[in-house]
Amino acid sequence: MEPSLTGLFGLNREMGYTRREFFAKLPAALSDYAFAVNDDVVTIKVGTGEVKLHVGVESERRLSALVSFPVLPVTIECTDVDPSSQANFIRRFETAYFKGLG
Repeated sequence: MEPSLTGLFGLNREMGYTRREFFAKLPAALSDYAFAVNDDVVTIKVGTGEVKLHVGVESERRLSALVSFPVLPVTIECTDVDPSSQANFIRRFETAYFKGLG
């Protein structure tokens, strides 16, 4: 879907965080933005529009009896955010939540 100034753009992500870890990291991840948390929805002011993060139900991905990883579905919904601001927000958000190896 092509982002537009007056339209809606969305992304679905499976994040490797527990719900508690995700919300604990949120203030640092959104430090450049005004935002509000209401239950499972985070509303962020981005430029002339807004971004909503819809946080789903935490689950786990089990690799073996001893190894599992958290999975937290998050939908990123941009409304009336210009393409440049949208790209900058998504890049900053994904960078803040990136878990690297090594």
